[in-house]
Amino acid sequence: MCPNTSKADLPSTHNISTYVHNSFIEFLNTLKARIQATTAGCISTITDLWSVDQTKATFMGLTAHWIEKNIKSGAWTMCSEVIASKGISGAHSWQNLGHYFVGHVSMLVPCMTSLLR
Repeated sequence: MCPNTSKADLPSTHNISTYVHNSFIEFLNTLKARIQATTAGCISTITDLWSVDQTKATFMGLTAHWIEKNIKSGAWTMCSEVIASKGISGAHSWQNLGHYFVGHVSMLVPCMTSLLR
């Protein structure tokens, strides 16, 4: 921090939260458009869970993987993006984890279902 910085010079937590949220929504919209325009087939997803020993907090991450086809050259490229990371609570049962998984995937569902038609 600069020696002459005052609290008024720093962004508020509300402004930072809004910026991060809006940036993520913009990222998802760009990702959806990119996938719809260039994907050669289906989208695969991988989920992973991990826990923090000290706090017992549990998190779920979700990545999407697909093949993009270059329209000009016809070359295929394997692509991957992290599309979600969220703290979870409750049992690690298939019902509870499925609930979180469906919530994460629903962010890309319009894109995924259009590819399957």
